[in-house]
Amino acid sequence: MGMVEAAGRVRTVNRGEELTDEEARVLEFERTWMERGRRKNAAIAEMGMTVSHYYVVLNSAIAKPIAELENPELVRRLKAMRSVRESERYGRR
Repeated sequence: MGMVEAAGRVRTVNRGEELTDEEARVLEFERTWMERGRRKNAAIAEMGMTVSHYYVVLNSAIAKPIAELENPELVRRLKAMRSVRESERYGRR
């Protein structure tokens, strides 16, 4: 168990809620990859991941409340993008 402070709030984090190093790295990449002007799939490969593994890790990260607590704008944007893709994929409106 640990303590996390974000946006002036302190929250106790239980084991399993914390981001893994890999999840933190993926979220940081999502936050900055467009600024680097590179193709996303190539950059993911340079991180040593397959694209499918990358998205498994990303979805795991954004499912954790601590991710939204630490970086709310990014996580909300990623969840919204995921929702749009799911709607397009499965024909939901």
